[in-house]
Amino acid sequence: MLYFSADTTIKVWNVHGGKEVSSFAGHSDVVTSIVLLNARHSQKLSTLLKWGQVSRIVVSASLDCHIKLWSLLNGKELLSMYTYNGITFMDYFPCELGMIIGTDGGKLELWDIVSAKVISSVCAHEASVSGIKVEEPYIHTCSGDGTVRVWLFDEKEIQPLYIRRRKEPSSDERFKPSQWKTLDISGDTIYLGDNSNTLKVLDWRMGHMQMYLNQVEFDGICEAVIVKENVLFSTFFDSSSDMGGINVWKLPEFLYICTLTGDVQDIYSLAVTQSKDKLRIVSGGQQLLVWDIDFTKPSKKNQETFYVTETDPLGIRLNENATDASRQAEVTRRRLAAADPNDVNKKSWCNIF
Repeated sequence: MLYFSADTTIKVWNVHGGKEVSSFAGHSDVVTSIVLLNARHSQKLSTLLKWGQVSRIVVSASLDCHIKLWSLLNGKELLSMYTYNGITFMDYFPCELGMIIGTDGGKLELWDIVSAKVISSVCAHEASVSGIKVEEPYIHTCSGDGTVRVWLFDEKEIQPLYIRRRKEPSSDERFKPSQWKTLDISGDTIYLGDNSNTLKVLDWRMGHMQMYLNQVEFDGICEAVIVKENVLFSTFFDSSSDMGGINVWKLPEFLYICTLTGDVQDIYSLAVTQSKDKLRIVSGGQQLLVWDIDFTKPSKKNQETFYVTETDPLGIRLNENATDASRQAEVTRRRLAAADPNDVNKKSWCNIF
């Protein structure tokens, strides 16, 4: 398991033993993104750059303005590229053997790994880039400036294709303009997390956005979303209770399944692997947690530290143009209708083991 940190290092962990295997040191500021290239692309790069036989290649990006390539096997630094801008997010662009980076100044750039040169650069956002997802030839980005954008890479240029701007601020402080924290995609649908208690689901080709309740309380924030096959995972953190967790949704119906929670603090990143009917989720933040879920087994009783629960109001679809009062009334109505005094935490059909 790969893990990057604000302490400037990248670490490899043995999940089964819970022990650190190795640590890569070389960045001088916060590491903001890592990408593990597959075996084929790792070998192709190794051949083009005449590195000989190397293991899988890890690419890291940092606020220190560097993209670095590492050998996963021994932690050796293979290449370092200076980008002139602090990097806040990065994703891989396979057909160009390049890295798409978003900067703290709002730039979006494509860097060629082989030549260590920038191919295309645009001023994408008015604030730092908080999320990037590549689905060639499209690049999806979001930012704290409240915009979501889709770009087309064509004729060696990053070209604007679509923009969605935030709504005007509400008079109610609980509904401030969205400061996008994260995104992931499935087809033409963009799933967005922000500084609120709702998830946003945007069909960018139709220009239509829907909102779903991701957390019952208003003091909420979503720092990470990830789509794996037909399952969506979204994080939440309630600052009033100092409790966080991961919500699980079934796609494309956007059906709320369950919540993984317990003694969980703020989560900033997620990774998911799947093997038959089992899912392994790794969450990073104040804690590094590994969650194993078996969809074939009934849930166990609440564990002392971590457990699976269901919260009925989650998944309520909210009208983006509804008034603050009507939103609160709908949440309250659904919460009361679902309340069961004999079963506060209903168990889901998945199991953490």
